[in-house]
Amino acid sequence: MVVKDAEGTIIMHPKKEQWGIPVIAGRKKMYPDLDYSSLEKMIEDQKKRKEGISHYYSYWWTNEERPRVQKISAYSPVQIGDSFWVVSAVIDYDDLYEPIAESFLKMVCIFVGILLAAGIAVVLFGRVMRDMRRAVREINDLKELNEQLEKMHRSEQSIAHQQRLQIMGTMIGGIAHEFNNFLTPIMGYAELLMMELPEGSEEQDSAKEIHDACRKDDGICLHASDPYGK
Repeated sequence: MVVKDAEGTIIMHPKKEQWGIPVIAGRKKMYPDLDYSSLEKMIEDQKKRKEGISHYYSYWWTNEERPRVQKISAYSPVQIGDSFWVVSAVIDYDDLYEPIAESFLKMVCIFVGILLAAGIAVVLFGRVMRDMRRAVREINDLKELNEQLEKMHRSEQSIAHQQRLQIMGTMIGGIAHEFNNFLTPIMGYAELLMMELPEGSEEQDSAKEIHDACRKDDGICLHASDPYGK
């Protein structure tokens, strides 16, 4: 902390060599080669009883090497009798803003990390949704394929049944035809016997029974040869 009177004379300073000297003129005598332009502007504002915060370039007078640095000074006038003193607190610009810059950098890193995490999450979510849509399409394709296979299977069964019926009809027709081949000459011989044998004789009756039996069997065979009833 530094205290100056209304004329800019240093009343209080961390370094005793600065006590009692005009803040600008006294330092110019002590350190003539330094640049005081930025400091002079702030001292002029303080002499006008202004209150505020200034950012300026000056030196650390407590350091023997006196490095030129950026400083921030908060100052305010204090009424002392008919005059006033200026009380100011000085801090190195880097001491104030380096932690802020570090905090800001950390916040930027955290924000970037959040953005990256969000981006990765979005990409992963997109991939999951794409895989789900692909799985749904594959399931639907498999269902459709299964339905087509079932239809084909039912069609094959129907065709096979029709083929079996056709084969059975053909076989039955062939068998009936063979029976007819056997029965036709028997019927013919029975008719001849009926014509040659005496009317009303027992032998004629037997020939008639043979003829009638062949007609019945022939009708059955003819009906069996057409399994569809056509």
